[in-house]
Amino acid sequence: MTNKVYLLPGIAALIVAVLHPIYWISIVSFTASNGALRTDLGLLDGLYVVLATLTIVVYYSLRKILNEHCEYHGVDTLITIIVYLSAALFVLFFVVGIFFSHTSQLPMSIAFPTMLVIVGAMDLMLGIQLHRDSDHLPGLVKAFAVVILINGICSLSLIFSGLSLVLFPVAALILALMFLRKPEVLEFV
Repeated sequence: MTNKVYLLPGIAALIVAVLHPIYWISIVSFTASNGALRTDLGLLDGLYVVLATLTIVVYYSLRKILNEHCEYHGVDTLITIIVYLSAALFVLFFVVGIFFSHTSQLPMSIAFPTMLVIVGAMDLMLGIQLHRDSDHLPGLVKAFAVVILINGICSLSLIFSGLSLVLFPVAALILALMFLRKPEVLEFV
């Protein structure tokens, strides 16, 4: 029982759930073993572009499914801001990583925590808004709201941001379930 309209976003959410920890663990382990970030384009950069693109698709699809299946428009503007801000942050992080990492670690040491704080704030706001209106939303949206809220708090703290390696994939898996399931609708006979 799948929802064919949301099959591609569901698959995208599953891929994000798998790639997110793989990418970030690879980056951290590479940096720790080499003492510096890479200065050339490679497989991890391609993985980053794929991950960023799929994450944006998943957020856009979240807005669409909330509109169509839940008739909920309370986070439309917020998700639109998240999509555009995420795209800008992904590009900025990519450019800083490629063009400045060979000269100094300073740009990346500023860009990475800044990105964590901005993404954490976006997740926190989305989680709060969805949780506030959760009485009118399906259970999977409530579960997503709680997980993304906790993820936002952890990312904002910076100290617990490593928990995002688990929390964000869990949130993506919840969204995949939401995308791939038949919509919860009431039929009146």
